[in-house]
Amino acid sequence: MHRLQIRATFLQKIKNGGSFSLFPTLAFSAVLPVDSEAFVCAGNGDLQGLMRLLNEGKASLWDCDTNGRQLLHVRKRSF
Repeated sequence: MHRLQIRATFLQKIKNGGSFSLFPTLAFSAVLPVDSEAFVCAGNGDLQGLMRLLNEGKASLWDCDTNGRQLLHVRKRSF
């Protein structure tokens, strides 16, 4: 079973006459466990492994963990 995170944002544009328009956007991200291969690669600083997963379509930069952190927000662990 896959979990998805859904984000909704609205861009508001105000015109000179005072009227405005709203432009809604929905974004979907896969929610992966922190021990998934993509997050392990990111946490270990394994750029080649992460690039391989991205190129194979097995991971996306928009994937997030259960806390909402995306792959680009994961920093290399120091041991």
